[in-house]
Amino acid sequence: MREVIACPDCARDSSETVVKAKESPRQIRPTQSEMIEAYLNHVLTGSPEYEWAVSPMVMMTFSAPPEQQWEIILQLIEKAPDNDHVLGDIAAGPLEGLLGRHGEKVISWIERQVKDDPKFARTLTGVWQYMMSDEVWGRVQELQAAIPNPLYSKGKAEVST
Repeated sequence: MREVIACPDCARDSSETVVKAKESPRQIRPTQSEMIEAYLNHVLTGSPEYEWAVSPMVMMTFSAPPEQQWEIILQLIEKAPDNDHVLGDIAAGPLEGLLGRHGEKVISWIERQVKDDPKFARTLTGVWQYMMSDEVWGRVQELQAAIPNPLYSKGKAEVST
């Protein structure tokens, strides 16, 4: 009996049984939790070992439904260390992408989460307007202005525009 392996590096033999075509570091599709952990490790360390998680995370911000993006963003923030660099990456990537593409739908979610989650609130301070409508951006700015401990407020270099 042949080993059946579901992976992008698979090919079919003449009997149409899926067989392993070549060695791959990812023989099975990672779980969402594994992807989140690897993405955070990549942001924190820059290690090529975790680079595989970056593309799926970026693609998620362009193609996943807003509810799925929201779930992943909440998990990212929950699991992330309270580190300006890591939270800033989440802000400038997945969170900003969600607001840019689905701002009118998700701004009320953001407003509720800011009230209950200080780490999420800090992360929101790293978001820029990107593709947000002026109305959504105005609501984000109001939230940002009320957050007492914004990202990069402890003497780190500010990014000029």
